[in-house]
Amino acid sequence: MAHCNHPYSTQTNEALNNAVANVAPKTVCYSRTLSLNYRIALVIGIHNMGHVEYLRALFNVNGVTITPIIYIYN
Repeated sequence: MAHCNHPYSTQTNEALNNAVANVAPKTVCYSRTLSLNYRIALVIGIHNMGHVEYLRALFNVNGVTITPIIYIYN
């Protein structure tokens, strides 16, 4: 029980677990695949940077031009 008794919030961990479960459901086997790595990276990137900044960085790395109309669908 001492291990569970810490001063940190577990809500961030729970939120990340739920987000990963949304993009990589347990009903589909993604074990040891790049798809699982990409899905987890997506969740972590959005969590750390936010939707707009993460997509901007992702598009920039892949050479995709972002037009103003894209921001409407944010």
